[in-house]
Order: sequence, then C-alpha cells, then structure tokens
Amino acid sequence: MYTCMFETSINGGSCIEPLFFYYPKDDNVYGDSSSTFMVGGAIKVSPVLAPNDPNNDQFLSYFPKGNWVSLSNYADIVVSKGENINLSTK
Repeated sequence: MYTCMFETSINGGSCIEPLFFYYPKDDNVYGDSSSTFMVGGAIKVSPVLAPNDPNNDQFLSYFPKGNWVSLSNYADIVVSKGENINLSTK
C-alpha cells in the first residue's frame, strides 16, 4: 500500500480503482462495478453490501479468470474461469 501511495503522489492517479481497469477485456467486470474494486492493483475487495442475514452467510462475488488467494487464510485459493463465486461472510 505504501508503494501505491508513493507512486500516486509522484505520478497522480489512485490506489483504489474499478476492476475493469485491470481486466478490460473481460465483459463481466462492467456489469456490477459498484461492489468490487482493486486496492493497489493487487488486492480485490468484495464488500458485503446487504444487511446481515442470520440464515444466510453467503454472497456472490465475480472473480476474473485466474488464481485468487484469500487474505484471511492464505491456504484458501479460488481458481476462477471468470465466474461468480459464493463467499462466506464468516
């Protein structure tokens, strides 16, 4: 994050950018650009934007093609073909 902030102070721009900045050829990233974004070009953030439902701890998030590692548990790897994947809020 420090590197991104430094580069932004020198070159301008932002450290928080929409997913389509990094995956412009993936048509699926243009559909719901309000709920997923990249931080520093390396961290994909999928915030939970709905109220907490005690009966449902899952939410969908779109992952562009590739391997994605969970920051809460580095052993959890999401292998995506460019698809929506169910994530847990826990």
